Amino acid sequence: VTSPESVSKMVTAFENDFSTIDFCVNNAGIFTPDAAIDIAPETFKSVIDVNLNGVFFTAQAAAQLMVKHKNSGSIISTASMSAHIINQPQNIANYCAAKAGVVHLTKALAVEWAKYNIRVNSVSPGYIQTELVASLKDLLPTWLSKMPEGSRLGFPEDLVGIYVYLASDASLFATGSDFIVDGGYTIL
Repeated sequence: VTSPESVSKMVTAFENDFSTIDFCVNNAGIFTPDAAIDIAPETFKSVIDVNLNGVFFTAQAAAQLMVKHKNSGSIISTASMSAHIINQPQNIANYCAAKAGVVHLTKALAVEWAKYNIRVNSVSPGYIQTELVASLKDLLPTWLSKMPEGSRLGFPEDLVGIYVYLASDASLFATGSDFIVDGGYTIL
């Protein structure tokens, strides 16, 4: 997703197979648990490149295809609760910055692309049991202690409903919004 050329090829292949696109989900993410004072510039840039630039390149290519075929649609970007809070005790300033950028990019694109009837929203998951979170499993007790229910992390299946909603016509009046799905983590 960090290469506009690769994204363009992917969208062209999609167009060849399906003509147009009704919805696009931008869902790529990496982080490095490096203290901001020590992080190497290339590491910082790589996290921004995947988590923010990749979202833009993919959203742009999808929107161009929608406009080309005069098709309204929905673009959904995966942000993170890290766009709204500072995760502790792990050090992921680069990730927080990138995901906050995704939330604001979503709002900006929603304004720009409304004239094309393209809705742009984001989803901000909390701690979900994925490979990304597995590397920090020692922090599980800390995370659970900060959740109202405190019994579990989310499962990928907990996110299905919000993505289906945003991809469907049920969300025709939703654009420029960020939907936090975090088991209540950010409310405490």
